[in-house]
Amino acid sequence: MVEAALSLLEENEHPPTAKEIAVRANVSHRLLFHHFRDLESLLGLVFSLQIDRFRVEVAEVPPHLPLRVRIDRTVHHRSALYESTGHLASNSSALSTRLQAVADRVTQTHGLLRDRLEHTFRPELDAAGPRAAERLGAIDTAVSWQVWDYLQRRNQLSLSASRRVMTRLLEAAVTEPS
Repeated sequence: MVEAALSLLEENEHPPTAKEIAVRANVSHRLLFHHFRDLESLLGLVFSLQIDRFRVEVAEVPPHLPLRVRIDRTVHHRSALYESTGHLASNSSALSTRLQAVADRVTQTHGLLRDRLEHTFRPELDAAGPRAAERLGAIDTAVSWQVWDYLQRRNQLSLSASRRVMTRLLEAAVTEPS
């Protein structure tokens, strides 16, 4: 049932209903609610499992590497993650407005991804002094799913063009004068 929900979240542009999940899992609607109190508890579990997946998929980039290498690896890791999750991010945004369990997991995921950026770009954040939080916000935004989605869906850029644009945005965020 969890795998069915995850598949539907990744494949479809809209969040799945309980009925769609039951059909995909080849179980009755009633059995779904025998195992899960409600749709929120099922989706909360799905997103909890996704956080663990992100921990593995978004490798830490050591801060001692040359800046160019850190930027390239960060963009590569993020774009690979966003490509692998399909519609999951947009569905999580839609669901987080009405399901607290999903909102909590989205917040946790963002925290994990932001912590990785803070670790990777620690030298540049330290150099920013009192504006470190502002610089981290710019870095986080430059490689966010929202930016990736905008480049891919709204601007209809190719994968390689989207990576080049994201690289430029990250370079600007990391190297801007303090």
